[in-house]
Amino acid sequence: MKLNRTIERISESETLHLNALVKALARKGKKVFNFTAGELDFATPESIRRRVVRHLSENKYTPVLGLSILRRAIAARAAKDYGAKDISDKDVAVTAGAKQGLAEVLQVILNHDDEVIIPTPAWPTYAEQVRLFGGRPVLVPLSKNFELDIAAVKAALTSKTKAIILNFPHNPTGKIFSESALRRLAKVLQHRRVYVIADVIYRALVYDGKMPKPAKIFKKNLIIIDGFSKSHALTGWRIGHMVAEPVIISALGRLQSQTSGNASIVSQHAALAALGASAVTAEFLRALSRRRKFVAEALAKITSINFVLPDGAFYFFLDIRKINRDSQEFCRELLQKTGVALVPGETFAAPGFARLSFAAPDAALEEGLQRLAKFVKL
Repeated sequence: MKLNRTIERISESETLHLNALVKALARKGKKVFNFTAGELDFATPESIRRRVVRHLSENKYTPVLGLSILRRAIAARAAKDYGAKDISDKDVAVTAGAKQGLAEVLQVILNHDDEVIIPTPAWPTYAEQVRLFGGRPVLVPLSKNFELDIAAVKAALTSKTKAIILNFPHNPTGKIFSESALRRLAKVLQHRRVYVIADVIYRALVYDGKMPKPAKIFKKNLIIIDGFSKSHALTGWRIGHMVAEPVIISALGRLQSQTSGNASIVSQHAALAALGASAVTAEFLRALSRRRKFVAEALAKITSINFVLPDGAFYFFLDIRKINRDSQEFCRELLQKTGVALVPGETFAAPGFARLSFAAPDAALEEGLQRLAKFVKL
């Protein structure tokens, strides 16, 4: 018996697959250096765990879109975090991770053959989810330095364009799109009915430059995807949220009521604690900043690899085209011969590149980079 044809065309998440593969190799006794993971290597902060422990006796459904106290708290932070004004809990939905939020948004807004512009390189889930829900991903390259190419975006717009997905700080490059580029894009879109989906899940992890506030730039048709996974080491807790106009949130609530229902109640309490734990994120950021500096200095000694210093998030996107333009082959050989695991650029629609996550222990980064340097000089 055949499965749904759309599901048969969807690929498994390559980043999650690689992370699982590396962990399986480690369990078999192979010494591996896992630089594939899109998650912090830090423990969930104690202040968050303490709050959750106090609420472990709660075992009932919450409202589908989340606890009222959590939605109000997110709305209250919207001006500071996103530059949004006059936001209430009716503009907020809580989801089981930002990935679920993105999936539900696409289900709500897309009709068959609607087009979604995705600047590349890009997190592969964007294109796969667009296909999954009947849309057509339109891949538009970023500039050489990973800035938005407004002319290329403008050229890709058609009567079928329903949305553009903007991710900043950017996965896999760590780039923060400039406010001037975002304002130029807003001007291009001002007379079009195109949703701007701003995925700002790495918003709190910024090293250089300023994080633009999307609601100050895009005055209409804006959907903000966010969460606490990356900023507070809560990936496994599966808790995210979004901010959008009430008609989107209401539709999402109807959809979610027939699928997952509410996000886990204990994870919602973790999110409430995270909202008051900015000092924790600052501590994480200091450690990541130190690692970023160390990795940049180590990579600068490898003349066959080029890179752009990331503004935010915790990735370096390595240009390995001087070594091998087939980055899948490069990463496979690197893992087999050295135990160093990177994500090949083909995953992000960027062959000839590889993503290195520096959300890894200092000792692993030091030895892993030494092995990488030795490998490329063979």
